[in-house]
Formats: sequence, structure tokens, C-alpha cells
Amino acid sequence: MTDTGALIKRHLARLRFPSWFTPAIAADWVVSFLLLVLNKQVLQAARPFQQPLDAFIGDPTLQYKHVIHEHVPGYMNTWLTFMMPTAIVLLISIARRSLKEAHHAALAIWAGNQLNDVATNFIKMLVGRLRPDFFDRCQYDAVNKVCTGVEAVIQEGRRSFPSGHSSSSFYGCVFLVLFLAGKNRCFAYDAVFPSSGILQSRFLRICITLSPLFLCAFVAISRWEDHWHHPTDILAGSALGTLIALTTYHIWWPSPFVSSNFESMAYPRKTHVELEEQIREHERQGVDDQEPLLGV
Repeated sequence: MTDTGALIKRHLARLRFPSWFTPAIAADWVVSFLLLVLNKQVLQAARPFQQPLDAFIGDPTLQYKHVIHEHVPGYMNTWLTFMMPTAIVLLISIARRSLKEAHHAALAIWAGNQLNDVATNFIKMLVGRLRPDFFDRCQYDAVNKVCTGVEAVIQEGRRSFPSGHSSSSFYGCVFLVLFLAGKNRCFAYDAVFPSSGILQSRFLRICITLSPLFLCAFVAISRWEDHWHHPTDILAGSALGTLIALTTYHIWWPSPFVSSNFESMAYPRKTHVELEEQIREHERQGVDDQEPLLGV
């Protein structure tokens, strides 16, 4: 083996990384944190598109009272639909005594959450749709044709589409549904369970799996009740969160809807050649010093 390969092997052994923690997996974490920075430092700080107000004067759909005490404040939505699903998937993985499952579950739900936030706030910024309570936020001066309310509250009133609560809640809850389905195999309709006890009740498993959807539905509907969003905002946010959950879950986990995956759907995908395999292959081939490890 080359000196470079030996050095890499000794370095990895010293760090005691699991063999499945490849440079590509590390890149997944880096990209997800870059998305976090993009969302916090750019998208949330940017002014949304400034819709001209003349065409909306007197629009009854924009005249609702601004509700300060929401049914589900932002911090509560984060706890209910991100922190709680994350805790559940980690506890299940820990109970199964699998560090790889716990890591892939944490990576998948974290990375998807960052992608969902970026997508949601990017659309909000471009569209600049007025919230149903916009004119109560605006405190519109009809003589001077300007808003006289608090600037931050006014600008937040221009971020109606899509609903961020709806997208984040459907993302977290749909991801949890997929994770539970992968573990209990309730959607593998063509597969036969090896026993027929009470816990093998497919309907029981489906009810347990789908239960998180009641939570995200409650969060989404509360945004309409509080007059923070139009119904189309809520539908769009719910669809966006669901789409991103389906996309990101399947990157790291097999589909829970395919019966042929009955044996493998409970375990993370092997998405990369593992480091030990890479090192052995480099040893066997005696690669040139300048050739990097696969995945770097």
C-alpha cells in the first residue's frame, strides 16, 4: 500500500470513525448545515416581494384581526413536529442497539428539515403574499397610502404563501410515518408475517403508523383558525413538506411501500462503499499516491 493510503488508514483508525461514516456521509452533514446558514442568514433576513397595496384595499380576505396568541406558536411547532419525531426515531434506533440506524435517522430528519425550511422561505420571499390579517398588521393610512404599523410585523404579514407551520409539521410527521412504516412493515401488503399474534395485526400497525398525521393536520388547520394563512397557503405548505419528507427519507432508507423490501426496509440503505472496503481495495490495487479515496 502507498504511504498516502497508510497515512489515511492510521488517521481514520485514530479517530475511530465507524466504517460506514464515509466522506460522502460527512458531506451530507456539511450540506445540511450550509442550508441552515442560508435559511437563517439570507432567506429569513431578506425582505419579501412588496405587493402593491392599491389592488387589495377593501379585500375582505385580508381584513381579519391579527391574533398574537396562536394555537401553535413557532417554538411549540418545532417541539411537536421536529424535536418529538427526532426523539422517537432516535429512541427506536437506540432500542434496536444500532448506532448506524440512529445516525442515519438523525441525519435524514435533520437534513430534510433544513431543505424544507429553505424551500419554504425561498418561496415566501419570492411570492410575498399578504396574510389574511395583513391590514390589521399594516394599520393602513388611507390618506398617505402607507402602513403605519410595526415594520417587522408588516413584513411578516407579507410571508403568507406557503404556510411554514404546515410545511414543517407535515415534513416531520410524514417522515415519522415513513420511519414507523419501515419498522413495522404495515404497508408491505404482499408480504406474509412470520406469525399471527396480536402484534401482527396489520390494521393495528397502520393505525399506529398514521397517528402522527392527526398532529400535523391539527397544526395546519390551526393556521387557518388563527387567520395567519389562507387555505391555499396551508395546502401548498402541507404538500411541500410531504414531498420533501418522501424525497429525503428514501435517500437513506429503503421504501416502506414495496413488499419485496420486507426484510431490508427496517435497516438503513448502504448508500456508499464503506471506508474499510475502500482501504482494502486500495491496498489490493496499490493505487498511485495522488488518487483519493472513493467518495472524497
